Amino acid sequence: MYSPTAVSLTWIDKLDDPTFPASYQIQPYTDDEIKEQQATAESEVDDLTEGLLEVTESRHHKENLFFCKSVQFFHQTLRDFVKQSKQLRDFSTEFPNLVGFEAKARVYLAELWFAKTEYVEGVSGISRLLGEYPCGPSRDAQLDAFERVVSYHIQVGCGHLRGFTTSPDSAAKSGTSESGTFMSFIHYVTWRLNDVEYVRRRVSRYPDLLLAKDDLSLIVSASLAWEDDSSMLKMLLDLGASPNEQVKVKGRKHETTASAWMIFCIYFAATMIREEADRFKDHLCGRLEQFLVTGVVDTNCVILVAPGREPQAYEGPPTHRISLRQLVQQLEPANGESLLKMMNGPRKGVLTSLRDAWGCLTTSKPDSPSLEAIYPPFDLRMQPPPPPPEDDTDDDFRKYMFFVHSVELGDTQVMVPHLKLRWY
Repeated sequence: MYSPTAVSLTWIDKLDDPTFPASYQIQPYTDDEIKEQQATAESEVDDLTEGLLEVTESRHHKENLFFCKSVQFFHQTLRDFVKQSKQLRDFSTEFPNLVGFEAKARVYLAELWFAKTEYVEGVSGISRLLGEYPCGPSRDAQLDAFERVVSYHIQVGCGHLRGFTTSPDSAAKSGTSESGTFMSFIHYVTWRLNDVEYVRRRVSRYPDLLLAKDDLSLIVSASLAWEDDSSMLKMLLDLGASPNEQVKVKGRKHETTASAWMIFCIYFAATMIREEADRFKDHLCGRLEQFLVTGVVDTNCVILVAPGREPQAYEGPPTHRISLRQLVQQLEPANGESLLKMMNGPRKGVLTSLRDAWGCLTTSKPDSPSLEAIYPPFDLRMQPPPPPPEDDTDDDFRKYMFFVHSVELGDTQVMVPHLKLRWY
């Protein structure tokens, strides 16, 4: 839960101005100014809020001067809170600009506006606060202001505003900050906030945003997003973003390019053969349908798998194969009939041979065996069932669990373990 800093109490009067803080110059407080504001807040908090709020030492920001003191509701038990309910109503009436979600978002924005870059430790509050903020002009103005202040801190060199990547073979919702990169705000909004109309307005005004740049692609951000619907991806594709545009991807020892469509296929396959597939099947199959509707993607995608507890430590070749179409057939999603119909078009050639990644298996001769001849078929039923929660044999289960080793699409083949896909 978001807790405003002690400094924010000194802005209550300023919140009456709907342009605060965006109409102010971005000018961080000095350390002396921060201490002065905190002292003022602590001395006035009881009179200002009739004891309902208190200034406390933050457990998570003890060494951070700007964020070390936060404002909390003062109640120790549910009974105390119920007793204070009338006070809360009175407080909300007297200070509506400190309680509503719009004001909370502006307070957080002001904290970023007036904090030194060295004190900024990320922007997770944006998704927490704006996630409940209804879409519209007011929210758009907030997002524009957040982009402005984030860009300011990035230009100064904030080490906590890194780009984020995910690995297809890790848990579906885990990500890591990527050293040497800075976050892209529009890709963050696309991936995390799912604000379709805001992104639509931005890309309509700046069409070049639809183009991939290095390892950033709005299509990739939308297709890997946490939200359950596919409206963001549909909007981008409808506006002309190309699913076949090349995007940089990084492995353990190499950097290569793959189309946004192939990146989605990798993520789709890696997620769908895992034990949590049912949690993500509907929304990922919905996004698969959006790609197929374009009619310009190659569905002749082959997924190569191998068993092993630690995919990133695996050094051997793949052991089995399954096509994207076969995987969809076995998943039996709600839109499966539509997906298979769109995937039943003319095939685009014979499966290509293995490449240099597997040394002795590589050949460019016309009579080289196809992947179908080299590897037996994989079936989702080959995955071992997960042990019950009370069972302690998880390691044994994972030892025989299949993972996606590599994916082949046309002339491109990508090894999946160690692969990093950029969220934003």
